[in-house]
Amino acid sequence: MSSPDASDRCGSQRATAVMAEVAAGSAKQRLAGALLDEVETLAERSVARMQEALPSYARVAADDLTPVTLAHTRNLLETVCEPDPDQRGAENRFRPSGETRLTQEIPADEMLQAWRIALEVVHEETHSIAKRLGVRDAKLLEFCGGDS
Repeated sequence: MSSPDASDRCGSQRATAVMAEVAAGSAKQRLAGALLDEVETLAERSVARMQEALPSYARVAADDLTPVTLAHTRNLLETVCEPDPDQRGAENRFRPSGETRLTQEIPADEMLQAWRIALEVVHEETHSIAKRLGVRDAKLLEFCGGDS
């Protein structure tokens, strides 16, 4: 039989682990929330890079590209803030943006490259926001997808 002190330590360790999980979630949510505050700027910066890197995006006015990029970036960050396990509506959210890009004559491979560019912009901003919020490197790595 273990002593009361050992039992207390074990209970304390479990409580600490639970608190760490809560803190991890809140760090992700704080980062995503801070990024949501900058979502318009992120979308505009993403579109500018897309136009520099991708020929089909360069042929479309930034004002025509920004709404879809803004919606995708906002959806991504809102999902981090409040994950919804029911993803049945996801197709309905993204179908109009795919149709818009098709009418803009943007090929699928450039759409995928554009998504990568937008994620890079979000990751870059995440680093500066994490520093400002005092988010530890491990939590930043977890937020950016380095923790599997």
